[in-house]
Amino acid sequence: MWISRGDDFLNITDEEYDNLLKEAWNNMSQEDKKEYKNNFMVFKKECEEYDEDYFYLPNNVLEKFNNLRKEYSGMEISSEKLQEILKEKWFKSSKIEEPNLYTIYLDNKNLDEEAREQLNWEYSFDLEISQ
Repeated sequence: MWISRGDDFLNITDEEYDNLLKEAWNNMSQEDKKEYKNNFMVFKKECEEYDEDYFYLPNNVLEKFNNLRKEYSGMEISSEKLQEILKEKWFKSSKIEEPNLYTIYLDNKNLDEEAREQLNWEYSFDLEISQ
C-alpha cells in the first residue's frame, strides 16, 4: 500500500500507484524519457525510491498491525506478549509516562522524518503491561 504524505493521508493500492506512474510516463515527453534511458522500469524504480508524494507500507504489515490493534488496544498483556509483538520489524513501542502504559506504532528506519511522524500518528495504539 502506498500512503500519501500530507494531511489527507490517502492510501492507494500497489495497482493504483502503478497506474499513476504509467500515466505520468505516458504523458512524459520523449526528451524527458531519455533521462530514464527510455525505460519505464528505470523510471518506476526511481519514483519508488524518491517519491515526494507517497511512501510504501507493505500490505501484510498493515493487515497484521490492524489485527493487533483490534485485539490488544486498551488491553493488559504480559511483557512476554509485548516482546512477541515487537518481533515484527515494523512494530515499535514506547513507554508512556505512566509506569506500565505503552504505545505500539509502525515505524521503519528507511522512512524520512515526515513519513515516520505521519505513520506513527495514524497507526498506533496503547496497551498496558501486567506486572
